[in-house]
Amino acid sequence: MTIITSRPNDIFPFKVGHPVPASRITVGAKIDLMNTIGPGNLGLGPDPVEVTAVTSTSFTFLTLAGHHRGVGQTIRFDTSSSGGHLRLSQSGTFNSFDPRQYAYNTGAAGAWALQAHNLRVAVGTVGHSSLDTAEKALDAVVRPIFLNVFP
Repeated sequence: MTIITSRPNDIFPFKVGHPVPASRITVGAKIDLMNTIGPGNLGLGPDPVEVTAVTSTSFTFLTLAGHHRGVGQTIRFDTSSSGGHLRLSQSGTFNSFDPRQYAYNTGAAGAWALQAHNLRVAVGTVGHSSLDTAEKALDAVVRPIFLNVFP
């Protein structure tokens, strides 16, 4: 988790912090996320969040007023390891009565796939044979959708 909290702009697939990039994710920090892609913001932002918890294996964002998901939603990032493999998972809350939230979840899935890729690059595991298939699938499906929207 330290690599994510200490190098957020290398790991997240969007800008963390605006106008000054965030150098760390720390409890209490209020951060504007920029260039996220969601139907409510067309990828421009800002999407303000507050960091409400940081542990050695996780951290949590709380969405603030102006975030495309609305105020009061949580987004949690967890890491764990097993058998020499690092696992990154993301979870969050959303208003199931708002149909836009389902589109946001689709966009989030692509963003988190890119975040996992960036983490593999940062820890030096891209290109390992067990990941090649996933990387090729990511390149073929997710990247054209999420990276070519704003070239």
